[in-house]
Formats: sequence, structure tokens, C-alpha cells
Amino acid sequence: MNKDIPFNMLADIELPNEPNWYSEITFVVIASGLLLALIVWQIIKRKLSQQTRLAEQALDDVIDQHQSTSINQREAAFRIATVLRLSLNLSQLTLQAPDALQHEQTLWHKTIQQLEQLRYQHHCDTPLSPELIQQVRRWIQYGAAH
Repeated sequence: MNKDIPFNMLADIELPNEPNWYSEITFVVIASGLLLALIVWQIIKRKLSQQTRLAEQALDDVIDQHQSTSINQREAAFRIATVLRLSLNLSQLTLQAPDALQHEQTLWHKTIQQLEQLRYQHHCDTPLSPELIQQVRRWIQYGAAH
């Protein structure tokens, strides 16, 4: 080889090995996946908290309407049962507690019986109790968490 020609001087230089980017690419993919999961979790959490707020607002509206006597006790019981059913994503309220509330079966049974008594008896002497309302409010919050 003629060393006087510049191109020939470069001919014997060996290029370094290509860099290995697998670990960096793996890190970027895992970090992107975790970031995406965090964003989705925040969206779901925000949606659930918004649904809970809407259900609690609907319950408060029913209570306010009942206390201002714009609706009677029977109508209030129907609306409270509807808010409870929708907030727990149930197709129907039954005496059997939903799976998530099996640990409160007796309290569920008692509450549903009270609501049924208020809804289906035309002259019910039992008032709409604050305990019943508080229990429904607690289950609305519990339903959003599960």
C-alpha cells in the first residue's frame, strides 16, 4: 500500500464496534409504560371521584327537596334507592347484598327493607331516618372505591 495517498492511510483503521443500545431502549420502554399506567390510573381515579361527587350531590338534592317538602317521603325513598342502585352499578336492589358488601349483609338487608317500606306502603309512619341516609352515603363512597 502506498502511504503517500491519504485514502490508503485510512484503509487500515478499524472502526469501533457499534454501541449496544438494548439496555437504554429497555429502560425507555419500561419508563414509558409506567408513565402511561400512571396517567391512565389518574384518569380513572378522577372519573370515579367525579361519579362519587355526582351521586352525593344527587343524594343531597333529594334530601333538600324532601326537607323543603317539595317531594314527599315516598318519592324521596324512590330517589334515594335509585341513587344507591346507580352508584353501585346494580341493575336492581335486592335484599341480597352485592358481592362487595357481603360483609354488611345484615345492615344491607335492614336498609333495603326500610327503603321498600317507605317506597311501597302508601301510609308509612316510619320517617326517613338520618341513619338510613348516612348509610346510603357511606355505600356510595364505598362503591366508588371498589
